[in-house]
Amino acid sequence: MNEFFDWYVSTFRVQVQEGVYLAKSEIDDPNSGYGLYMDKTLIKDNKEDNKETIPTISQPLLKIPKEYTFNIHSILATINDKTLYPNNDVYDRSSKKIKEVFKSFLENSNMSDIFSETILLTFYFILFYYLQEDYNVPELCVKYLHDILISTEVNNPITRPKFYLQSYSHYPNIIANTMVVDMFTSFFEFELDIDSTTGKDVIRQIYAAITSRVLEIPHEISKDSEDFTTNTTLVPILDFVNHSSVSPCCAFDIDRSTGEVTLKLRDSFEEQTSKTRMELFIQYSDIVEYTSFNFTYGFIPEVKKSTPCYFNLSIERNCIPKQYRKFYKWFSVNPVMQFCKDKEKDSWFINTTLEEYEELLLPFMTDSSLKDEEIWSYNNNAYRSFANFYSVMDKDRNVADLNKICKNEITRREQSKNDVIGLPQFAWTLRFKDRNGKLMKRRVNKQKALENFRSLSTEDQESTCKVFEIFLQNYIGERLKKLEDIVNNNSEKVILDDNKNECQSFIDLCNIEIQILNQVISTDLTSLLSITTPIQQELEVVPLPPLINLYEEEEEEEEGIVKVNDDNEINIIDECQELSLHDYNELDYTDFVTQEQEEFSHYFL
Repeated sequence: MNEFFDWYVSTFRVQVQEGVYLAKSEIDDPNSGYGLYMDKTLIKDNKEDNKETIPTISQPLLKIPKEYTFNIHSILATINDKTLYPNNDVYDRSSKKIKEVFKSFLENSNMSDIFSETILLTFYFILFYYLQEDYNVPELCVKYLHDILISTEVNNPITRPKFYLQSYSHYPNIIANTMVVDMFTSFFEFELDIDSTTGKDVIRQIYAAITSRVLEIPHEISKDSEDFTTNTTLVPILDFVNHSSVSPCCAFDIDRSTGEVTLKLRDSFEEQTSKTRMELFIQYSDIVEYTSFNFTYGFIPEVKKSTPCYFNLSIERNCIPKQYRKFYKWFSVNPVMQFCKDKEKDSWFINTTLEEYEELLLPFMTDSSLKDEEIWSYNNNAYRSFANFYSVMDKDRNVADLNKICKNEITRREQSKNDVIGLPQFAWTLRFKDRNGKLMKRRVNKQKALENFRSLSTEDQESTCKVFEIFLQNYIGERLKKLEDIVNNNSEKVILDDNKNECQSFIDLCNIEIQILNQVISTDLTSLLSITTPIQQELEVVPLPPLINLYEEEEEEEEGIVKVNDDNEINIIDECQELSLHDYNELDYTDFVTQEQEEFSHYFL
């Protein structure tokens, strides 16, 4: 690492304040790597007497030219810089190959679904790894690849899937990581004939290292504007600066006049130690959401009491009762809860202010005004509504064929691992009373269902929360048993003792979740779930994990419900064969047939 530090600084006009140097990090973690340090006795400010002291706030500790960082723009510039190759012939051959593979990458339909700046950076460095022996790759790229990316130990889910898949496989991040690695492996196996077994390990390492080291570097939109965007960027040397929520003394920025990336002491920096030597820290984020932080950086950060802390609890899909799971899928409800840390009491509570929390309550909804009527009913024959709507829009279609196609498609979507059905919501009927007290029924979308829930009396809303509480208590009990078995090494599926350093990040995350769930279940859960109890603490906007919609469907869709043609091979369900639409009445499921036909007519065109 020191060799790369010295080479990079001396080769690319990097300005490093005297007294700033690289050394093994003092973070109390066996997996901690290197860190950037400041020796205050060697740093001199700009005063005339050259008094030895800490640098002034405005004085950068580092200044790194933007052209020697790695983002999707600078990498292209590096590849196209003829001065970085021995001669024009070598340049032509190497750059041509890189561009050919990149073109194939862009045209690959599977890869296009996962494009992001991080993915493109990962692509380039994987490509450099496999081309370096037979082609000339710019030295900066090769040295950063080997000295930093390949040499950096990262214990996040990308490199340690066997641990995380035991208890976090239902998080979209984990699913996406697995898919990305598999897609890269398949792509490079086809394009460059790599060995898929060893290749997957290399790809995991490069992808994990890049994910954990990229920074969002500001980039001005124009010289005359204060507005800016950010570029996902790897910044050599700066990426040695570790994270701290407790003692972040530095911040990075850009010099608008030169575009250089800078590292400066924070405005709030105060000398709090008599030590002459101190490690420099930045803050990756002002807010800590434990799952996403751990999944990205591969550790659990130490936090101050004042640090806003959150935990996104994604509910295991196979622990959701079948009917509730179907409901959530038809309404595209995200099965996730957000826990927030109370800064004063050092305890955890549920973020009931989120609309996503109200969505979780929808299938448990109770309405006392309905008496013995069920508020929700599920239509096993919803496929016939789809066939009915199709037949209205296309009178030439064979009704029996439509029934078969629609039933097969809906069954397949309901049984898929995705969180969404992706069709108009015709499966669930809501019963309610209109303004005149008349009992009505309608197939509603999620927004209308939420409006109905919010119109319920306070007593009915609280009753809904209590029904949900029963489900949540059972789930937390199952979840705790699973996590504790893994942490205590009682699971036959994963052996942790032989890999203590590798699995420590995973175990730390499990322990955080265990701590939260034990505290929640041992307190007044009814109060925590109540939507009428005000939350006293100001909450940050912390993104939830997205809905899972990553699994490929067996058949590709066109417009509408399914690709309908005579060549489709459909799994025919016997009882559909003789069905017609004449013995199926839409009025059994909705009082608003005409309105629904108008609302969804565009879908069936």
